[in-house]
Amino acid sequence: MSEDRPPDATAQARIKKVFPRVSENSWDFKFLTSVAQQMEKGRTLSPGQDNCLRQIEGRHSDEAINAAEEWKASWDEEKERNFTIAARYYMTSGYYSSIVHKYFDANSKRQGIPYQKEYGKIVNNKYATAIIANLTSEPKFHAGSWVIHNSKQFNDGKPMTIIENSDDPTKVSSYAKGARPVRVLKAGDMIPYWTEERFLKKYKRKK
Repeated sequence: MSEDRPPDATAQARIKKVFPRVSENSWDFKFLTSVAQQMEKGRTLSPGQDNCLRQIEGRHSDEAINAAEEWKASWDEEKERNFTIAARYYMTSGYYSSIVHKYFDANSKRQGIPYQKEYGKIVNNKYATAIIANLTSEPKFHAGSWVIHNSKQFNDGKPMTIIENSDDPTKVSSYAKGARPVRVLKAGDMIPYWTEERFLKKYKRKK
């Protein structure tokens, strides 16, 4: 018969120290609760559990807390704009859904400030960077301008007028340069449709 071992005082002290710094709704809190109960029964941390504890201690160290406060203090309109554009784009693609759902409620209303690491993942990848650049740049054609398709694949020779330059990320279908969504109305038609800025060029009236 095995005898109960005394609790690991060092590990218990580490858990007790980091506990107050952890949000009760987090995975970290659930993990700490579980291992604390385990240790009360005389068990010791496995190497994997010890590694998880070290990661939690790192995330909630004085340095990490100070860095998080500095990040929150640096939050500005540009960061909010870029994060919102990227997140709303990924709402339709399905990527980074855990981050998107964390900072948008069931009605798609923004809430909270993301951690710096989360912001970097969702904003600073090549796809989001290109989409943000497209949607925040000056439109190539303003509403009311006359344009024509610049590709033989689309060009039927009919001019069209720009109805709207959209900055709605959910309407984006490509991260290619110039892929801003544009709503146009072709001459003689009654129903406008969506295309992209990169497929258009200025219409020159024939003399």
